[in-house]
Formats: sequence, structure tokens, C-alpha cells
Amino acid sequence: MFSVEKTEEVKATMPHNKDATSHNEAAAPRDQRALQQSGRFERFVGLIAQINKEIQRLKAQHMAQFDLRGTDVMCLVCLRKHPEGIPAADIARSISVDRALVSRSIHSLRTSGLVASDEREDTGTYRRPVFLTEKGKALATQVNGIIAKMVNKVDRDLAQDDVAVMYRVLTQILENLTAL
Repeated sequence: MFSVEKTEEVKATMPHNKDATSHNEAAAPRDQRALQQSGRFERFVGLIAQINKEIQRLKAQHMAQFDLRGTDVMCLVCLRKHPEGIPAADIARSISVDRALVSRSIHSLRTSGLVASDEREDTGTYRRPVFLTEKGKALATQVNGIIAKMVNKVDRDLAQDDVAVMYRVLTQILENLTAL
């Protein structure tokens, strides 16, 4: 192992390369910028992951009383917005999950008597409109009330302008990521 003094002696005997020094000095800000961007990326991904984890926890905690899973809840919320019915494929796009996951959720909701579809529709399963039954509408209204209370608790300390900026920025980030 070299001592600090020995290392300085070795450096002193090496030929001085001015080009290498200026190159290293120019690279330093780029390296620092890359390190800062890496830190921002880690923080952003970490925050998004933690937020998602908390949302999943809250869905499980508050919806267990209704024997609903996270995707079931999202399907109910989507169907409540479309009283005339909406195809499973469109539900999947609307809530940004896999069609197979929506299909399993719709099956579970149908078994529970919460949703139905027009079996006379001459379309494939994914294109056949699904709609809430009366029982489903009542439950969707309850679920919507719970979600509204949670959202109010989460953003109660935030200025509405900040919330608007957050949604605008997150939307732009999503568009930028999608374009990559």
C-alpha cells in the first residue's frame, strides 16, 4: 500500500499531460450532472413506487369489507362513469391494466352479481359492453364515497394550484416516457 507521500512522489515524476487534465476538468461537470440526474431518477422512481404501494395498501384495507380487490375497485369506478356499459377492452385501457386482469375481475364481479353484460350482443367477450347491476351501482356509490374521503384526506394540506401543477407535470412525464 502506498502512503500519501509516496503517491505524491509518483505523481510528481509522471509527465504532465495538459490535454488529459483539461479533458478531465471538462468531464467533471458532465459526470456531476449525470450523478445528479441519476439521483433524481432514483428519487422519482422511489416516490412513485412508494405512492403506488400505499395506494394498493389502502385499496386492500378499505375494500376488504366488500371482498373486492384493487382491480375490482377500478372496474367499478370505471363502470360507474359508463352507466350504458363499456367493453372490457376499453375498461382495461381506461384503468391501464392488462385485459386478462380485467377479464378475471369482471368474472368475479359478475359472480357476485355486481355486473352483467348483454349476452345478445353479437361481439366477442372483450367487445361486449359490461354494465353495473342495481347491486353494483349501490356498491359503486359506496366505494366512490370511500375514495372521495381518502382523496380529501390526502390532498387536504395541498393548495389546489399545486394539485393542478402535479397532474399537469405527471401527465407530461408520462407522455415523455411513452415517447421514448
